[in-house]
Amino acid sequence: MTLSLIERYRAQLPVTTTTPVVSLGEGSTPLLAAPRLARTAGLRELWLKWEASNPTGSYKDRGMTVAVSKALEDGAEAVLCASTGNTAGSAAAYAARAGLPAVVLTPRGAVAGAKLAQTRMLGATVLEVVEELGGVPDAFVLPYGGGGNTSSYAQALGELGVATPIVSVEATRRRDTLATAIRIGDPVHAGAVAASGARIVAADDDELVAAWQRLAAEEGLFCEPSSAAGLVAVLRGDVEGERLVVTITGHGLKDPEIADRLAPPPGEVDADPDAIAAAARR
Repeated sequence: MTLSLIERYRAQLPVTTTTPVVSLGEGSTPLLAAPRLARTAGLRELWLKWEASNPTGSYKDRGMTVAVSKALEDGAEAVLCASTGNTAGSAAAYAARAGLPAVVLTPRGAVAGAKLAQTRMLGATVLEVVEELGGVPDAFVLPYGGGGNTSSYAQALGELGVATPIVSVEATRRRDTLATAIRIGDPVHAGAVAASGARIVAADDDELVAAWQRLAAEEGLFCEPSSAAGLVAVLRGDVEGERLVVTITGHGLKDPEIADRLAPPPGEVDADPDAIAAAARR
């Protein structure tokens, strides 16, 4: 049986023995070595925190289990959130698990279709609005959209008394980047990010796509484009150290339209072993 995140970290969370735990088995995601990309970047070790294995396919489930558990404890009658996609899917799933209705506000035209479909299938009402290492690494690297992940990392490191640097990577053009999960013009947690001391760097869409494609081709991990933001900084040499952890925040199936548009098209081949072998060598 998978231990819920709340049970695993109960002593560090604002819950009590009477808090109803709303869980889908979140957390405990794998930390995967990326040796090929590490060699490319000249690193001794590169580790990828694969948050795509969370129940709804993104790291948002870590916070949502606590938020919805506390909402249920406080007698909330519904769950309401504004989101560019991953929070929406997570809120809808945990609200359904808790037996609560969910209402999700999304910016029109700025959310990947798969994320909206996931949210709707989980029962939420969608309203469009116009507008594990054995030691610490040398740095944590992660995408920067709303800033909640960065500020949470900083808080956790502070509580642990660890001074590991955080590098957060935002889109150069925040308002119209193809990376929909970090397409946030005004980050709600910008103040907390600034206070965290994290170093902020930017990546343009071409860099995001290149890193995203390399992660899939060289390490076998298919994430959504925004999740490759941290990898851009590493491959570009922006992050100091020999042992780095890059957080990969969401699964590639969260935004399949981009993959369908940018991935090489399938080829045709005769149903013949020699023809197949020849095509594979091209």
